[in-house]
Amino acid sequence: AYLHLRQYKDAVENLKKAVEFAPQYDLVRLNLCILYVLNKEFEKGVAQCQEAVRINPESSNSRFLLANSLRDANRLDE
Repeated sequence: AYLHLRQYKDAVENLKKAVEFAPQYDLVRLNLCILYVLNKEFEKGVAQCQEAVRINPESSNSRFLLANSLRDANRLDE
């Protein structure tokens, strides 16, 4: 609901709680990555996407979002 209302900071706080509850759930990390990028907190987004890839290395969604986050953070050489 927060995402649709563009209340990204509230959504981030809720997803951070979800990460504490289920730290090995890669989809929570991916959603947090997206929200950080929407908030222009690119380094935090990259870190969450990297963690999602570590958790589930076969996930094409994780790798795709990581690549986009690295681009947004001006870190294309990685």
